[in-house]
Amino acid sequence: MSAYRIYFREATRIVCRHDFTADEDQSAVTIGDVLCDACSDSCDSFEVWNGDHRVVERSLHSPRSADVILGRSQASIVKCEEAIQQSEWIIARSKKLLERLTSYALPMRRALARALERPPNRGREPR
Repeated sequence: MSAYRIYFREATRIVCRHDFTADEDQSAVTIGDVLCDACSDSCDSFEVWNGDHRVVERSLHSPRSADVILGRSQASIVKCEEAIQQSEWIIARSKKLLERLTSYALPMRRALARALERPPNRGREPR
């Protein structure tokens, strides 16, 4: 895992900076695409840096959906989105970001409710 920094921009100003980790540059760019899309009502481009090396500078385009990113990357994206939403940056007021975080929470709540409704399995199968 490597450390990366993403800068979200709106026109010529930086509206947020966030540090995160990713397995490789391409994963970091994918995370940047999804995060920028999540905040697209508050930013129009982003840059991803690894130390003093700029990995990518990109204007908003049609990124891959968060649904196509599996495992650790998706968990990393959700963690980043939550941190951005709780930050002091202008982008934290993004309505689109809040909607996305809310949409993640609903399926988790439903799954938890279903799990709590099931009686515990005591190790025996019913006959």
